[in-house]
Parts: sequence; structure tokens; C-alpha cells
Amino acid sequence: MYFKKVQRIGDILTTDLRKIVGPESAKGLDAVHAVNVWRQILGPTMARYSEGETFENGALRVRIKSAVLRNDLFMQRTKLIQKLNQQLGKQIIYAITFY
Repeated sequence: MYFKKVQRIGDILTTDLRKIVGPESAKGLDAVHAVNVWRQILGPTMARYSEGETFENGALRVRIKSAVLRNDLFMQRTKLIQKLNQQLGKQIIYAITFY
């Protein structure tokens, strides 16, 4: 029996949707995907302290409710950018701003 590589349905839909909507609308998909991946990387506990995530022109802006967590994430922002881009499968995030 022959099996193709198993893929997640979300990845398949995203890929096909990018082909349909074109490169300009794909930027909006990147923004949504970046925000979703941000919450995944943080995990459910720390994601409760995060809100107001926006993504524009390669910069992810995140409001962090806890000053201690904000400082900790600020110190780790280079690693976070690497993890996010790795999870996204391409280099689209260049900066993270915490407020």
C-alpha cells in the first residue's frame, strides 16, 4: 500500500487558499497565522496574560498584562522570533513589540 506524506488539514487549506487569493491577500493570512502561532508558543497559561495581538509589516505587537511576564518575554524576544518563524515555516516576523 502506498501512503502520501500526512499533512494537517489546516496546512493544506492555508496552502490552497494562498493559491486562490493571491499574494496580496496572503499577507492577511500570514498575519492571522502569526497571531495563532504566538498563542501556541506561549501556551494556555501565559496566553491568558496576552491580548491585542496584531501583525503588520513584519512586526508582531502584543499587549502583556503582567509587567513581570512582559519583561521576561522582552529579554527572550530574539528566541521567540526564531521559534515563531520556524513554526510558520518562513521568515515573516522581524520584530516583537510588547506594550
